[in-house]
Amino acid sequence: MSFLPVENKGGLLAAIYLINTIVAVLNIIYSWAACNIAGHTKKVVVNTSIMIAFSLGSIVSPMSFQAKDAPQYTPLPEPLLSLKR
Repeated sequence: MSFLPVENKGGLLAAIYLINTIVAVLNIIYSWAACNIAGHTKKVVVNTSIMIAFSLGSIVSPMSFQAKDAPQYTPLPEPLLSLKR
C-alpha cells in the first residue's frame, strides 16, 4: 500500500480491505492455540500472551508514524511488519 501511486485508487482500496483481514485471522490463531495446547491453564496463558502481543502491536504501531513522512509514510512498512509477526 505504501508503494502504490496515489492515483491508483482501486489498488489502495484493495490494500485497505486486505489489511482488515487480520480480524478473521486472529480468531483462527486463538482457535489453533486452543486446539494444540493441553491443559486449561496453559491454554489461558497462551491465549493471553497472543492477546497481549496483538494489543501491544496495535498500540505501538500508530506511534511509529511521524508527521514528517505524511502523506505516504513510506519508511514504515519494515517496522510495522516486524511488530505484526
